[in-house]
Amino acid sequence: MMDAATPYNPLDKNHLADSIAREFFKQDLQPLPPEPFAGAGIYAIYYGGGFPLYAQIAGSLKAYQDAAKKDPKPPGVRQPRPIYIGKSEPPGSRKGLFVAASDEAVKEEAEELLTEKPTHRKLYSRLFKHSRSISTASNLQLSDFRCRYMLVDEIWVPLGEARLVASFKPIWNVLIEGFGSNVEGGGRKETARSVWDILHPGRKEDLGIQVASDQEAPIVEALRQARDLSGLATAIAAHRDAKIKFAKARKAATAAAKPKTRK
Repeated sequence: MMDAATPYNPLDKNHLADSIAREFFKQDLQPLPPEPFAGAGIYAIYYGGGFPLYAQIAGSLKAYQDAAKKDPKPPGVRQPRPIYIGKSEPPGSRKGLFVAASDEAVKEEAEELLTEKPTHRKLYSRLFKHSRSISTASNLQLSDFRCRYMLVDEIWVPLGEARLVASFKPIWNVLIEGFGSNVEGGGRKETARSVWDILHPGRKEDLGIQVASDQEAPIVEALRQARDLSGLATAIAAHRDAKIKFAKARKAATAAAKPKTRK
């Protein structure tokens, strides 16, 4: 509730963020991936399957869908809990608009950024990439997922995403890291498999766990056998600590192996 002594500012960032969220919830749920479309914006992914750790998330989607069968736009119904929230900004949004005239590629991206009818498919590409990640997991079914997306003017994309993440704290955003990562060079010695990839094997099996060899099996088992989010958080903390110790030990071993230079 606003302080009575504070003048109302319709352009306050919290009011703007709430406005984006309200409009976002007017969008229909779609299959994952949806049909191809152009533009950038924000999106949410929902889960309705039987993976034990996600039972409450799946239940919220089922309740919403059951209500929608009676009324396609049910008034006052509680929104389902997303399992992941993300954004896709248009090309050129991180480069700025003042570019060298000789750089044709960057010029084209800047023009795309300014147009009212974009032709790029940045947001669709993100959703399609996520669908591929889920399809590779041995214990998830793509048919159990839905998505909701909204095209947003590029200046408001980060604000909209921040409001949705703060409101829902989706488990694949705030606890189980790695779903949206873009690790390249699979199998590199310095690259550890993410918690998401340990829980849902199939996508990055060529990446190591990056902990001491005698701890790897117990850590993987603890992560995969967790039956509630509290137990999972404990297993994730143990995994994180083991990775830190392993990295320090490897760094110390590398330093010790270097030949000492004479002064």
